[in-house]
Amino acid sequence: MRQSHGTRFFDRLTLQERAILNLVLFTVMCVSFLLFHIWLRTQVLTIGFEVSKSKAQIARVESELALQNSEWNRQRSPAALERYLARRYPEGASPFRVANSNQILYDVKSEAETPPMPPAAKPKGP
Repeated sequence: MRQSHGTRFFDRLTLQERAILNLVLFTVMCVSFLLFHIWLRTQVLTIGFEVSKSKAQIARVESELALQNSEWNRQRSPAALERYLARRYPEGASPFRVANSNQILYDVKSEAETPPMPPAAKPKGP
C-alpha cells in the first residue's frame, strides 16, 4: 500500500539505514571539503610563485634601468663629450670657437625670457 504524500524519505528508513546514510553524507562532505582545501592551497601556491617571478622580473628590469641611467649620465659627462669631439674633429678642426678677452658672452636663453625694457621717457625741460 502506498504511503501518503506527507511522509518523508527519512521517515521511511529504519534507524540503521539512517545511520548509514548520515555516515555517507558526512563522508561526502569531508571529502568535498578536503578536495576544496587542496585545490585552494594549490591556487595560493601557484599565485605565490607567479608573484615571486614578477618580483624577480621587476628587480631585473629596475637594475637594467639603473645601468642604462648610469651609462646615459656617463655619456653626457663633459669628459665624454670632449672625447667625442676629439674623435670626431681632429686637432684644430673644431666647429666651436674659443672665446677671447674681447668677446662678451651672455646667456641667450635668459635673454629671450626677459621681457623687453619699456622705452625711456624723455625728460621735460626748457
